[in-house]
Amino acid sequence: MTRRQRIEDLPTFARPDQPSLSPDGSTVVYVVATVDADGDKNVRSLWRASAAGGAVRQLTRGTTDSAPVWSPDGAAIAFLRAADGAAQLWLLPADGGEPGQLARTPRTTPTPTRPRMRSRCCGSPSSGRSPSSAPSRCTSIR
Repeated sequence: MTRRQRIEDLPTFARPDQPSLSPDGSTVVYVVATVDADGDKNVRSLWRASAAGGAVRQLTRGTTDSAPVWSPDGAAIAFLRAADGAAQLWLLPADGGEPGQLARTPRTTPTPTRPRMRSRCCGSPSSGRSPSSAPSRCTSIR
């Protein structure tokens, strides 16, 4: 008989995320997210596997690695690492090895803004209608 999952099981889970297929379609690089219960944080590193199945291999030992993207020739993998604040761009040889930081950006990032809503009617300039020709029910679009 199996038991239900419990909160103390959470650190044992490894969740694959953000897959990126190599240009030739033979290899997948993806993020594996786990939980560090003692440190009270998520840990993310890059892993590699054959698209046909088989053995997997850990590519990075970072704790905040994400968003892997292959170079067009398949020789390298770019990814983000947020070890000391804002995420920075890193490059890793596709066959493994030590990643190198490509760019260093300031810690501050622009604050996302809410998308502006435009009215499809009600006499707005974008609707092309005058207020008198607006229907009784207005809809909004993004």
